[in-house]
Amino acid sequence: MTDHAAVIRARRSNVYGEHAQNLARSTLVRMGFAMVERIETGYVRRKGRWVPGARVSGDYRGVAPGGRSVLAEVKHRAEQLVWSDLERHQADALDHHAKMDGLSLLIWVRLAGLVEIDVLDWRALRRAGFAPRAVLTPGCEAILAARLTSA
Repeated sequence: MTDHAAVIRARRSNVYGEHAQNLARSTLVRMGFAMVERIETGYVRRKGRWVPGARVSGDYRGVAPGGRSVLAEVKHRAEQLVWSDLERHQADALDHHAKMDGLSLLIWVRLAGLVEIDVLDWRALRRAGFAPRAVLTPGCEAILAARLTSA
């Protein structure tokens, strides 16, 4: 038997997640990025639940002004962003893309009360100490060092 409250929480989380994804895409377009396209995972049914069918490199791909490749991962969390909010393959993909001289972005969308969006340069964020067991809070030093824009 399924816990009804858990189902409602999961649906609400999915709705917030979709809204955060759309806000992140709009922000990238407003910043001048071109060809911003969602990387679709596809879903499969396992044990009666729909789950992502494949691990993908990020949530969006695009092109920065000047032609540089962009890979963006979007996270929506209300108060803090913890390293463990990223799955290992997501952090690895952002690291690899940055090492290949692409612009890797972590987009943090906060939907508590007012909507706040931080577009963060992954390379600068890593240099500022974002690593396993790290916690980011709005306005912390690492955020300020890596922020490309805030909306």
